[in-house]
Amino acid sequence: TVASGLRVPGLLGDFMVLDAVRASGGRAAAADEARLLDRVRLAARTEGLALCPEAAACLDVLARARAEGWIGARERVVVFNTGAAQKYVEALATELPLLRKDAVDWDLVRGR
Repeated sequence: TVASGLRVPGLLGDFMVLDAVRASGGRAAAADEARLLDRVRLAARTEGLALCPEAAACLDVLARARAEGWIGARERVVVFNTGAAQKYVEALATELPLLRKDAVDWDLVRGR
């Protein structure tokens, strides 16, 4: 997964997490890997947030939970963004447009 924080081979407290889910009557769900980077980009474009892919996984599950009625329309949900997109440069690489030198009035930029 691009969400490297979720790639934990032997979670230290995995049994504790599962116990908490069961005791609370909660759920555990998997996110769709194919949607993670799209959700990161959407958050940046629409909200100016530099989400980490792990938070994008939470948003993916949240969207499904809402669509499937696990979460009501008036319920409040908190999603923690525990990282930032800047830590995932290799995953979020994009082609930047080249700026032609002659496209800029350099005298104007320099205040002349």
